[in-house]
Amino acid sequence: MANSSYATIIIIVLCVNNVFSKLKPIPDYLHICRRSNPDIPKCIIESAYSLRSKLAEGIPEFDVAPMDPMLINTLIPTNGNGLKIETTNLLVTGTSNFTITHLIADIDKQKYNFQVRFPHMHVMGNYSIDGQIARMVIKGRGDFDLDICKYTLRYFCNRFIIPLCEVLNLAINANFVMFFMELRPIIQKVLEEFVLDTVEKLTQHFTYEQLFPD
Repeated sequence: MANSSYATIIIIVLCVNNVFSKLKPIPDYLHICRRSNPDIPKCIIESAYSLRSKLAEGIPEFDVAPMDPMLINTLIPTNGNGLKIETTNLLVTGTSNFTITHLIADIDKQKYNFQVRFPHMHVMGNYSIDGQIARMVIKGRGDFDLDICKYTLRYFCNRFIIPLCEVLNLAINANFVMFFMELRPIIQKVLEEFVLDTVEKLTQHFTYEQLFPD
């Protein structure tokens, strides 16, 4: 990993709501943690890891959308150095391989502070490019393939003649830092919202006593 510190990191403070509707029995795949457990944080982390495969494919009975792959339809514009690049239809994979690197659980106050790391995410999508480089007008559309951890960008040329394809490849890579900095907060925000929404949907149907029995 060229820069491990840039793997997406999310810090969330969650308060479990005691107002529940449509109470359901605890499903077999959702592991509970007893309050008598001497290491509640470890139990919660192991429970979260056991849900990886379910989260990847989605949990329709709780209206939880698939996590891996994750589709982001947000239009992300980037401007600079004479080029305008817009990305759409982002498909993010690797999100289900998350790790929880930090967790503080206050069972009495029902408050949890945790940090989630996504060590390797792969992003594919569409882009449009418009601008000038060295007085050459560049305009077109194509696909991009981004490995966030390794800072590599593989460009697939499908609508340009070879010489122009090479120019585009150089142009996009020259603007990569700017492009990546624009892309990062969008992906991070989507992941934060997804994690919060998923936790809420998985807990709102159960009482505190169901999730953390004596």
